[in-house]
Amino acid sequence: MALIFFYFLSSAVAEESLGTTLNTKTNLYNEVETSPMDLNQTLAITVNTSKTLYNVGEEVEINGTLFLVVFNQSFPIPGQLIALQINDRVGNYVYRTVETAPGAQPSQWQISITRAYIGDSAGNPLTIVTKGLIVYTWLTYHNNWNQPLHVAAAYTVVDATNVPLYSSNPVTWDIIPGYNNTVRDAWKVPNYAASGSAQLIASAFSDTPSSGGYPYCPENSSPFTVSSSGYAMPLQENGTYAAYVKTTKKVDTTIPSGTRIGNYTVCVAAKYGDELRANATTTFQVRLLGDVDGVQNPATGTYSVNILDAIKLSQAFGSQLGSPNWNPKADFNGDDKVNILDAIIMSANFGNRAL
Repeated sequence: MALIFFYFLSSAVAEESLGTTLNTKTNLYNEVETSPMDLNQTLAITVNTSKTLYNVGEEVEINGTLFLVVFNQSFPIPGQLIALQINDRVGNYVYRTVETAPGAQPSQWQISITRAYIGDSAGNPLTIVTKGLIVYTWLTYHNNWNQPLHVAAAYTVVDATNVPLYSSNPVTWDIIPGYNNTVRDAWKVPNYAASGSAQLIASAFSDTPSSGGYPYCPENSSPFTVSSSGYAMPLQENGTYAAYVKTTKKVDTTIPSGTRIGNYTVCVAAKYGDELRANATTTFQVRLLGDVDGVQNPATGTYSVNILDAIKLSQAFGSQLGSPNWNPKADFNGDDKVNILDAIIMSANFGNRAL
C-alpha cells in the first residue's frame, strides 16, 4: 500500500551534505567577494520510474535526485521540495510535492496551506464519505511573503490503497502579501474507491510542474475517513526523493474515472536559493494485460478482459512466431509462443477494466 508514495537548507545542513570541498569554495566566495552564480553554479534533477511498462493494478515508483553542480562536481541536496506532476493521455492524473531525504526542515514558507479538508457545499467538514457521493474540496492558501506571489493550487485525492480518485485542474491567482485565497472544488467519489483512510493531498506551486513550477511549501495531507492504513517508507539517501501511485483495475463509468491505458508523462521541478531552477521529465506506459482484441466498448468507453479475449486466445493457442494462426497480442509474456502460460496470465487478469 502506498501514500504518493504517489508512493512522489539551512546552512548547517548544506555544509554537512556538501562536505569540505564546498566549504572551501564557500571560503573562496568570501575571499574574492563574488557571488556563487559567478562560479557557474547550477541545479540539476533526475527522474526515473522503476520500469517503463505497468499493468493496470500495479504500483508505479518514481524516484530521482536533486543535485547542486559546482565546478563540474555534483552534490545531492537534502531537505528540498520537488514539484511532481503525472499526466495520462487525457490530462491530470497526479500532483504531489515530495521532499529529498531526509526531509524538509520547518521553515517560514512563502505560501502556506492553512486549511485543507473534504466537506459539503457549505463548507462543513465531512469525516466519512460514501462511494458515488458528490463532495467538495476546501483549500485556503496564505501569502507569508512581502510581495505578491503567483500560485498554482493543485491537489490529488488517493484512497486507502493509494489509487488516485481525483486530481484537480490547477487554480491560479496572484495572492497579495498577508492575504488568503480559497478553493472550493466539487468532485464525485468513484465507486471503485477502497474502504479505509483516504487522503486529500494539496500542493502550492509557482506554476504547474510541467511548466517548471516549483513548490512554495510542503504538501498538506488531510484524511477524511475514520479508518487508517499504513505504508512502510523505504530508506532514502540524502538528496533523493520518491513517489508512488497505485493504478486501479476497476472503472466507474458514471464519472468516468479509472486508470487509462497508454502513455504517461512525469514532470518534476525544483528551486534552490533565489535563482537556481531545475526540471526533468520521463515517461511510462500502462497496459491492460489480457486484452487481446483491444476493442473499446462504445457505450461505456472502457476496455476489458472478457470472453471475447478468451476466444481470441484460444484461436492462437499453440502457435508461435511464424505460425498461420499466430497472434502477437495473445503472447502476453513475450516469449514468441501462445501457450498455457499466456492462458494463466489471462485468467489472472480476467474481468479487469480500464479507460
